[in-house]
Amino acid sequence: MSGLQLAPHRLHIEMARRGLRGSDLARIAKVSPATVSHALNGRRIATSTLHKLAIALSQVPAIAAIDDLLDPPAAA
Repeated sequence: MSGLQLAPHRLHIEMARRGLRGSDLARIAKVSPATVSHALNGRRIATSTLHKLAIALSQVPAIAAIDDLLDPPAAA
């Protein structure tokens, strides 16, 4: 299957920064909850879906100071 595989951990972080559940992101991005679930579980998604998710995330501001509560990303 073609498509892109997101970094699920990164998507989880971006959702947490905004207080979003998968169903919330799906609604805002106008994709199915199953599609968000696939991305969160490391399955490939279409490039157009990646764009929809990115736009949806950009529409919801991060909650102030939430980064202080999240674990820093692991060093590469």
